[in-house]
Amino acid sequence: MKKGLQILVMQMLMMLMVASQVFAQVPERFTHQAVMRGASGQLLSNQSIGVQVSVLSGSASGSAVYMERHTATTNANGLMSIEIGGGVAQLGTFVGINWGSAAFYLKVEADLAGGTNYGISSTSQLLSVPFALYAKNPGPAGPAGAQGPAGNDGAPGAPGAAGAQGPAGPAGAQGPAGNDGAPGAAGAQGPAGPAGNDGAPGAAGAQGPAGPAGAQGPAGDAGAPGAAGAQGPAGPAGAQGPAGPAGGVTIPSGTPNGPASLFVCNGTLQFNPCTATLTTAAVTGITASAATSGGNITNDGGASVTARGVAYGTSSNPTVSGTVTSNGTGTGAFSSSMTGLSASTAYFVRAYATNSAGTAYGNELTFTTAVQQVAPTVTTTAISSITSSSAVSGGDVTSDGNASVTARGVAYGTAANPTTANTTVSGGAGTGAFSSNITGLSASTTYNVRAYATNSVGTSYGSNLSFTTSAPPATLASVSTTVASSVTCSTATSGGNVTSDGGASVTARGVAYGTVANPTTANSTVSAGTGTGSFTSNLTGLSASTTYNMRAFATNSVGTAYGSQESFSTTACGSPGITASCVGTGTNVVTTIPVLSSTCNVGDTIVVPVTVTMGSIPTAAISLAMDYDSTKLRCISAVTSLNSAISAGFLSNCGLFSNQTPNPPYTSTTRRQFRAAWFNLTPVTINGLLFNVRFVVTAPGNTAIIWDTATAGNCEFADEFADVIPNTPFCNGGINCP
Repeated sequence: MKKGLQILVMQMLMMLMVASQVFAQVPERFTHQAVMRGASGQLLSNQSIGVQVSVLSGSASGSAVYMERHTATTNANGLMSIEIGGGVAQLGTFVGINWGSAAFYLKVEADLAGGTNYGISSTSQLLSVPFALYAKNPGPAGPAGAQGPAGNDGAPGAPGAAGAQGPAGPAGAQGPAGNDGAPGAAGAQGPAGPAGNDGAPGAAGAQGPAGPAGAQGPAGDAGAPGAAGAQGPAGPAGAQGPAGPAGGVTIPSGTPNGPASLFVCNGTLQFNPCTATLTTAAVTGITASAATSGGNITNDGGASVTARGVAYGTSSNPTVSGTVTSNGTGTGAFSSSMTGLSASTAYFVRAYATNSAGTAYGNELTFTTAVQQVAPTVTTTAISSITSSSAVSGGDVTSDGNASVTARGVAYGTAANPTTANTTVSGGAGTGAFSSNITGLSASTTYNVRAYATNSVGTSYGSNLSFTTSAPPATLASVSTTVASSVTCSTATSGGNVTSDGGASVTARGVAYGTVANPTTANSTVSAGTGTGSFTSNLTGLSASTTYNMRAFATNSVGTAYGSQESFSTTACGSPGITASCVGTGTNVVTTIPVLSSTCNVGDTIVVPVTVTMGSIPTAAISLAMDYDSTKLRCISAVTSLNSAISAGFLSNCGLFSNQTPNPPYTSTTRRQFRAAWFNLTPVTINGLLFNVRFVVTAPGNTAIIWDTATAGNCEFADEFADVIPNTPFCNGGINCP
């Protein structure tokens, strides 16, 4: 991680020798410059910086042989400059470092607040040591001797002894260090002066009386470099000053020459970029198999972010070696979708960002996936309360599948495994048992039923159960009546058709009849067996010329049903095809009416139609008489169907007329007569029916109705002057008795 500071080294630890005099004293310090930046990369302009510099021996973690502190102020461009060797010594002396004894490392620590709380540090090897190394090792200084001109400067070195007191001058400026005056005695040891300088700063304060050395004002002008003047004995080495830049600290191998970037990563200065800085986004959209997270890369660490996403798994601190998402490159916020997760499982997630320095991770978050949602579990309740049109079932939703059950009930139909696409009965919502009343069913029919339950996942069904509705309750049978046929004066044929037994066996059927409307089995009946289907019934013993009503009937355990009422009328009894005519030549002749048919029964009514064909001959009077056997027949005086042409003035009667001689075979005791007469002054012409004469059979056996021709005038037509009209046909038509 890169924290707080990035230092741009303008001349990376370059040993810029600061000389107090060009040909005078040998420099004992070198310049260090750096551009100071804050945590977000901004320049720290005109800001006081606390710096501590340590020279480490042997390795980057070796022991410090020298340590000093500085307080520096950056310029408007954030540039900070210090002279290493010119700070407030904390350990050892700068001049006392034996540069040839080992490899040395420079550790620089900084406090951006200007104090001594050094939270930022960087350590790098000094690949080329200062010229003082050669000054302490005369042997190697041989080559320096070749630089003779510089050697000439050595002559002033003799005063170096006095120069030993020189350090005291600068020490004066370091008044605060005067408390270390005790080490002043070490200052007297001029040869050991270099080492003395380490303690001298404090002791030198005590040597304030060394003011006479102040006569060396020119050296005093060196000001801060005065301390370097104390290194006068190293003057010959000073000739190597020009080589100083070449021999200064070089940029590490592989780093381009010139300005380079230093990065502060976790409080440590380094040449390489830091890993990125990022946070992990909160986890949202959690389901049983997915969730959403992401991250926010706030700093790329000085190198481009080439990969980013989230690492997640069931173990803490997941890394990119496990399951990850890939969400592009660069800095800023990003979103990551995690899929294929297991339900009801705890997961750990961290955002990650990879750059050339490595992979960094955001803060770790945990979340638990939702429970897995499945279709509900439901069972079908056994069918009960079965009738011909209804039944009771239901179900039990034993599990909602971790999602609310929004609908439940039963589906049913005549096909196996019915679904909600068939007929259903709702049973509400939620889990638990429920009951469903199934209605509107067909009798004696097999049905299939399944309970169902629906949630957001889908619809589940219970087992398929079958049941058969019962037969419908018995009702009255359905029967129709057959229209009467073959009707005679005493018989007729009818019947019926039982089209439905009403759910119960038909135990009796037939025809009920009588002269009353809507006859029932309480009236006369003709039985026609049992069961359904068509049947025929022969009705006998009927009265002639009578209107009857009849209805077919069918009886089952519920009761007796009737067909529609049909009516018919029996005919009159008599011999068919009787044609008696009044014919003659000059006189009226009436033929004998044939004998009645023996098929007539006692009580039958015989209807005798009397017809006439007169053509265009008008008549004003009619007189006729019929003889009948009073032991077999009874006459009805009133005629029926009287022709309107003779209705005015018409008379008829039945009775015993003793003053007339009966025609054979009748005697005066057995013969009776029907007489009719009409007279009108206005003649009429009649063709067709005059009227009907009726007789009731009173005793079995054959008998006859004949025209009475024994007495003149009993069968004649007359005009308005009462003159008989000759040759006029007169017929009775016929007596019908099938």
